[in-house]
Amino acid sequence: NYKLLDKSAAWILVKKNFDKFHFLKHYRPMGNPTKFIHALLNHFSECKNEGIYPDDYLEYIDSLKKDLNDIEDNERLKEIADAYHLYQKLLLDNSALDFGDLINYTIKLFNKRKDVLEKFRNQFKYILIDEFQDTNNAQLSLVKAISSNDVHEGRANVCVVGDDDQAIYKFQGAEISNIHSFKELYRDVEVIVLTENYRSTQKVLDFAREVVIQGVNRLETRYEEIRKDLIAKNTTLEKGNIFTVSKASQEEEYAYVGDEIKKLLDKGVEASEIAVIAREHKQLTTLLPYLDNNHIPYTY
Repeated sequence: NYKLLDKSAAWILVKKNFDKFHFLKHYRPMGNPTKFIHALLNHFSECKNEGIYPDDYLEYIDSLKKDLNDIEDNERLKEIADAYHLYQKLLLDNSALDFGDLINYTIKLFNKRKDVLEKFRNQFKYILIDEFQDTNNAQLSLVKAISSNDVHEGRANVCVVGDDDQAIYKFQGAEISNIHSFKELYRDVEVIVLTENYRSTQKVLDFAREVVIQGVNRLETRYEEIRKDLIAKNTTLEKGNIFTVSKASQEEEYAYVGDEIKKLLDKGVEASEIAVIAREHKQLTTLLPYLDNNHIPYTY
């Protein structure tokens, strides 16, 4: 009968019980006492992604004491550790779990109850994991636990699908080393490289490759048998040109984009045929006034 809390519900739980966090000095400013609740919860979430729980955190802080010459740094770390311990207690006292608990408590259960672990090992003999580049350490620990049931000539039956060049969720706790080290975790790993692409033209694929090969520590550079030379298979896609434009400032970039879209519209191109893609939402919101200045219709 446990409730599952998302980030907003976890914030509300801490806010309601914030008087219990009276020991906070560095993370409870008088002018805005709740200022750091989100930051603390994000930190606790990152800890759980690594399989680190309050007792582990407190033990780690105690081990650092002799190496920390700065008393203030020591106090800050101790505050965080105590806040993490109290947060976890609040969850349990209120019959609640957050998303990090779902995996970590499962792993704890497996470590304590080998009979339960064996049940699930036998139930899940074949494991398929998609977007493996976005998994974190706790998730990998769960996979290793239940995939240790050898059913075919002593080999675990795990199939993972992923692309290290698409690893963009480090800020959410994803650990790229999971996919990099998969061949070391399991023996006799068979690698299948999917090179046929049905979404883009060859020109787009070649241009994208020139960008991604500049990355370091890629699977393609670690293993000779992995080559990601993608081949366009969809011949119905319209062909176009790719070009790059550099401007001296963001303002000039946004003005340029607005002007180019206006030129396309004046040539009779439908607005619904034009798309602007950016790395972050805030880049798009900054662009909107430039579209408004050119009386360009848009949906965002």
